[in-house]
Amino acid sequence: MGIEGWARIVDVQHFPEIKAGKGNLITSTFTRFSSSLLIIRVDEQPEPVQVTTSHVIFSVTRNDWVQASQLQVGEFLRTSTGSSRITSLQALSGTYQVYNLEVEGAHTYFVGVERILVHNTCTLAANKAAGKAWEMKMAASHLPGMKVAPQVTLRVSTPTGAVDTRVDELVRVGPGKYLIGEGKASLTANLTKNQAIAFPLLANGAVAEVRGNNANAMLGLVSGSKISIQTVIIVRPSGVEVQ
Repeated sequence: MGIEGWARIVDVQHFPEIKAGKGNLITSTFTRFSSSLLIIRVDEQPEPVQVTTSHVIFSVTRNDWVQASQLQVGEFLRTSTGSSRITSLQALSGTYQVYNLEVEGAHTYFVGVERILVHNTCTLAANKAAGKAWEMKMAASHLPGMKVAPQVTLRVSTPTGAVDTRVDELVRVGPGKYLIGEGKASLTANLTKNQAIAFPLLANGAVAEVRGNNANAMLGLVSGSKISIQTVIIVRPSGVEVQ
């Protein structure tokens, strides 16, 4: 997780030694904002691990990858030296900037002092198929009277320049009122880099400029149209995140 603004240093420690030898390359990093966070404590670990509820962790008890929100106290998690038992699960209130990374090869890595095994974004063919099915499910859930334009590019001004981001759905919910619907079929799929930048700004009143003509037929919005977004909704199988 990250912080913004001034912070007071409360402790300084040596960084854990990095073992010599061949490792796996970090191929990509991701960041987004989330209000669905979980604090996990395990046996003999002085510091807890904080993850999004959608992050996937390997459960020795179930011998399978499990979404963090589905973990239970008493369950054993895989670590670099064996396993550790969950002693506490606590939901963290508030919205925070969170980070993830993609590791070359197995797409897994160890986190925390206890080195718990976690999985990053899954790109398996089955997950891609699930993504398509989830988009179709989203499309079938629209309320009567809603006007929806799929795959619309929006431009948002930021302090460092304009950012273009593609959204799954731009939805008109009333005269001059729009929301963004973004479907993520995977439990671990992150927002794109530009979505992570643009979505919090749009949810807080930033003006969006429509780019291209994908919103013309359904919403009558031509390229260059300026609109305000009421809400950004991210839909996953595990639930809905509202920004």
